Amino acid sequence: MNNIRIGTRLGAAFAFILLLLVIVAFTGFTRIQSLGETADTLAGSRYQKASTATNLRYYSTDLSR
Repeated sequence: MNNIRIGTRLGAAFAFILLLLVIVAFTGFTRIQSLGETADTLAGSRYQKASTATNLRYYSTDLSR
């Protein structure tokens, strides 16, 4: 390792850091995309079920009066 010039070592270190940056950015992007899909699922189907259950409770209470 000591036989390699300092410019070459610095260039290799910079390339390695750049590679790590790309990996972290890609991982972050895919995780945020996955989180968005999960939020869509929660806002879509689960909200509809909760809203329907609330309406059923309201109507059953109204009928019992």
